[in-house]
Amino acid sequence: FGLDEKFKGKEEIDGDDYHVEEEENDQRPLKVILDVGLRRTCVGARMWGALKGAVDGGLHVPHNSKNFPGYKAPDEKGQDPEYDAEAHKERIFGNHVKDYMEMMQEEDPTKYEAHFAKFIAEGVEADGMEDMYTEAFDKIKSDPNGEQAEKKEISYERKGNKMVSSDGTEH
Repeated sequence: FGLDEKFKGKEEIDGDDYHVEEEENDQRPLKVILDVGLRRTCVGARMWGALKGAVDGGLHVPHNSKNFPGYKAPDEKGQDPEYDAEAHKERIFGNHVKDYMEMMQEEDPTKYEAHFAKFIAEGVEADGMEDMYTEAFDKIKSDPNGEQAEKKEISYERKGNKMVSSDGTEH
C-alpha cells in the first residue's frame, strides 16, 4: 500500500500529543484499535507507552492523553485538563530510571551493581540513559523490521503421565 511513505509519523521525540489523521494526505491513515485484553488500564501503565509509540510511528489509534504521564485532571468542574508534554518526554527517555539509578548508587552500591548489572556490562550509566534511548529510537527508525530471533526447535517426549520437552520443562 505504501503507507509507510505517506505517513512518516513524528520526526522528533518531544512527548507532545500527535494525531496522524490531522496530516494532509490523499489517503487516510491505517486505523488501529487498542485491545488491552485483561490488562488494567491504569494511569502510567506500560501499554500507554506502546500506544504512544504506535501513534508517533504514524498509526491512527483513537485515544486521549488522560492516561499518559504528565496529564493532570482539572481541579474544578468546567476547567480544562492540563497535559505536560515535557513530563511525558522525560518518562519516554527514562529519567525516572536515571533518578532511581542515582539514588540506589548512593544508598546501596552492592544492590545497585546487582540490579543494574546489564546496564553496567553495556557501559550505560545514569547520565547516558537519554543517549541510549535516542540511539535505540534511531536504530528502529532506520530499520523498523529488526532482526528475527532464531526459533528453537522443541521436541516433546512422553514419560508416563508427563510430557517432557527438550528444553527441560515438564507438562
